[in-house]
Amino acid sequence: MKSLYHLAMRQHMDNSEKKIQEILDMLPDGDPLRERFVKMLRKTAGQVTLRQAKDTDWDFSDEKAAELFARDDTLVLRPIRAQDENFFCALRKRSSLHYRSAYYAQAKHRRELYENEVFLPQTFYCIIERAADRTPMGYIGIKDTAVEPWEVAIELGPTHVNQGFGPRSLRLFLNKLHSLTGKAEILARVESDNIPSQKCFEKLGAELVRARPISVINTPEELAQFEAAHLDRIDANLEALAKRLDIPSQTLLSHTLDYRLPLPLEFA
Repeated sequence: MKSLYHLAMRQHMDNSEKKIQEILDMLPDGDPLRERFVKMLRKTAGQVTLRQAKDTDWDFSDEKAAELFARDDTLVLRPIRAQDENFFCALRKRSSLHYRSAYYAQAKHRRELYENEVFLPQTFYCIIERAADRTPMGYIGIKDTAVEPWEVAIELGPTHVNQGFGPRSLRLFLNKLHSLTGKAEILARVESDNIPSQKCFEKLGAELVRARPISVINTPEELAQFEAAHLDRIDANLEALAKRLDIPSQTLLSHTLDYRLPLPLEFA
């Protein structure tokens, strides 16, 4: 079954495509304004998720240049490299319709798309490898050190989930981060129907602090429309989460969850 975030991304894309088509239908072939509009779409299609460098109080330059960031008997965390592009992008395409749309829009922007996500001064990403044979299993990182509190991102390949690698990777990465920066907490954003991720972060001691609208749903009307279309997705887990947050259950259909994770993390 598709996740709620996946469905929201699809609705966002469908609505955007409908609006674009309405504009094109109003402009006849050969109209200079139509040509300018089409040219603008082509120019921006591959840049939808590109980010701008921002000032940050923390510099990970030394860590990015190192061979390893952290390791234990099971895992190796090493800074992401240019040669990890295909692996990283494959995971991102798998989890994000928005990213996949941008990736396929224009081939010439793919390298720029990758570099502007993982190599900006305010980002720090590592590849998660199995220590025994250095097989890449996923990635973990900080999305933006210019925004407080820092938000952690983690994703494992489909053959490496539900094996304890997620919590172990988070402990290894975030405890090293804490020792370097002194950060006492980190933010994690989790989809409301992603029960394994919720259990993972709560097992690590994370506190559920709030729900926020899915970023691709832009207006109250779109939120209400999305919720009404997916009422059948309300289950016992969503009802329990809604009770904890003191909000209506259907609100969680269009929202993601913010978890606050205190550092350092204890090992089980």
